[in-house]
Amino acid sequence: MNTKRLLRAYKPTLSQAMGGDHIKVLQKLSRPMYDHDISSSMKVKTTTVRKLLNELYDFGLVEYERLRDKKTGWYTYLWSRRDDRVAGYIKDSLEKSLGGLENRLLQERDNIMFACECQNGGENGHVTFGQAMEYDFICPVCNTSFRQFDNSAVILKLESGILELRRGLKGIGG
Repeated sequence: MNTKRLLRAYKPTLSQAMGGDHIKVLQKLSRPMYDHDISSSMKVKTTTVRKLLNELYDFGLVEYERLRDKKTGWYTYLWSRRDDRVAGYIKDSLEKSLGGLENRLLQERDNIMFACECQNGGENGHVTFGQAMEYDFICPVCNTSFRQFDNSAVILKLESGILELRRGLKGIGG
């Protein structure tokens, strides 16, 4: 799959990993461009584009060529997208997300869950039996009792997310 289609197909994944403006810059770099050309085509400040380009450089997704202006003596930077690295970055992001969901699924399956009225007592709106015991079965946020929580809907949602990520990995060659 070419980079343009990859960026379009995996935009949600990339947005979570880096942000929408980064993707716009990557899409603009279908050919080498100067930062000021990117900023004018995106109607964004050049300093903002430079910040995004430097972050993309840190991700290994762009590279630059430093050129000296013979008249002014100033350096300009010609930026290029690293098409050879985009697919790998997307794959790594998908694998990281997949690992997180698989760990969460294990926790949901292996534990009896409890929730309170406010459902703010834990990171996911509910807590494990062990966590509930630590709080003496009283929510530290709303001060109501924890009650056993049916997490079957959470498990189904996690399984669906895992399946979707696996399909995405297959599509990228993972």
